[in-house]
Amino acid sequence: MEIQERIISTAENLYFTSGLRSISLDDVCKPLRISKKTLYKYFGKKEDLVRSSFLGFFNRIEIEIAEIANRYHNPVEQLWHASDIAIKKLSEINPTFIKELKQYHQNIYLEIVGIRKNFVRKMVHQNIIIGIELGYFRKEIPIEFISEVFSNELLHITQKMASRETHFEPILIKSLIEYHVRGIASQQGQEAVLQYFKK
Repeated sequence: MEIQERIISTAENLYFTSGLRSISLDDVCKPLRISKKTLYKYFGKKEDLVRSSFLGFFNRIEIEIAEIANRYHNPVEQLWHASDIAIKKLSEINPTFIKELKQYHQNIYLEIVGIRKNFVRKMVHQNIIIGIELGYFRKEIPIEFISEVFSNELLHITQKMASRETHFEPILIKSLIEYHVRGIASQQGQEAVLQYFKK
């Protein structure tokens, strides 16, 4: 692993464990046994490191979720497993980190929200198209509208859960996805809902 990647990984672990305000650049350098001069070679200021750490975290989530489409053929099953990943990753986030990111690095927070919203909307849009082609979802549904509404609701819930503004309840994500699928499912899709969401 190159030094830049090691810096990002170390910072991410520290930020996610202890929050942003309590972790200095010296704290990041210490376990790496590097000087701040070396760190500044890759990251001009703390904000650059915070941004890279958070983007790296969500980039890995996006890669895992994107791989689900290749691993599972059934679009309902894809959503089920994607929700498992989302729940697992949300549980790893220290709510203090999210609150401090929003308060002290609002530009980064808003950038991340925008990236996540765009990714989720595209993922849902593609999932619906696949579902229609395979007969799981009804042909007459307004794809763009459904993709926008569902992605907004999903992001709203996950953001509140990540910051613990609402109690961390994984069932909320599962319930929202079940609600979404039931609303657009064909008879074949309804049977898939019973198979996966009533386990």
